[in-house]
Amino acid sequence: MKQIKIKINGKQYDLLVNSHEMLSSVIREKVGLTGTKIGCEQGSCGACTVLVNKEPVLSCITPALRYDGAEITTIEGVSKNGELHRLQEKFVEKGAIQCGFCTPGMIITSLDFLDKNPNPTEHEIRDALSGNVCRCTGYKKIVEAVAEYADEKNGKPKKVKIAPTTKGTVGVGRPYIEATKKVQGIADYADDYKLKDALHVRFVRSLHAHARILSIDASEALAYEGVRYVATGKELPITFGVLPLSQDEEAIAIDKTRYAGEIVAAVAADTDEIAAYACKLIKVKYEQLKAFLTIDESLNDIGTAEKIHNTTKFNNNIHKKAELRFGDQQQ
Repeated sequence: MKQIKIKINGKQYDLLVNSHEMLSSVIREKVGLTGTKIGCEQGSCGACTVLVNKEPVLSCITPALRYDGAEITTIEGVSKNGELHRLQEKFVEKGAIQCGFCTPGMIITSLDFLDKNPNPTEHEIRDALSGNVCRCTGYKKIVEAVAEYADEKNGKPKKVKIAPTTKGTVGVGRPYIEATKKVQGIADYADDYKLKDALHVRFVRSLHAHARILSIDASEALAYEGVRYVATGKELPITFGVLPLSQDEEAIAIDKTRYAGEIVAAVAADTDEIAAYACKLIKVKYEQLKAFLTIDESLNDIGTAEKIHNTTKFNNNIHKKAELRFGDQQQ
């Protein structure tokens, strides 16, 4: 271990850090600032973005030792004395928050972008945020919040939408109840709670987009000191799904994997380090199946290839076909 000095949100910290520890882990586990979220641990989703020496960094793939002496800003450092930053207020006003997990990284990325490009076009905003994945709001409100904040800073008149005359307040938008907490990074998610004597879980994930699982050998992992259990999909046979038509999703893949990154085994251990190491000891044998990586491949007839989901009715990977009609059909 090595001692490093880092300043986070204006406060100095002296920390002992292992050579393999990522900056996100140090911020969350050793400093206790859980606003920095860990989504993918691969630098792909942007949820872990922080500013290091005023530059955006994906903290989940950045070794902490690299930034000895650095100045770091996390989402908790954006608001001052309990007062939201104007961009945070815009996220609340525009309804740019749903689950809020991506919001801290989205705001940090936006602030850095606007500092470098204070008068952006909508296309430039979308391009700047393309590395930050949001799985629920659909980006429209996020882009609007960033654009409106930039317009305000540049003294441009606010675009006013004239609503039709109505009685009462039916249809008037209201801020999301926890929006303020989520833009500040102080809303708690499951991974933010610390429980005494809790085991740590890590997952073995498929490297293949579509493959049959032939065997899983967890004997070495189970024999490693500190490993308490290894779970596989066959222990969780109950399937589920969003739609009643296709209750075929699995918590852990049972017979085959349908996307790269799908969980094939889970390791519970005394420490996170032990769990992560034990995952490397698990041997999984696959039979690779044809992967469907484009829209056209999924829409077209697949011939003799195996479908991704066996519940689909057609000889392609279309889940269902539906026709929706609204209004007076006679017109």
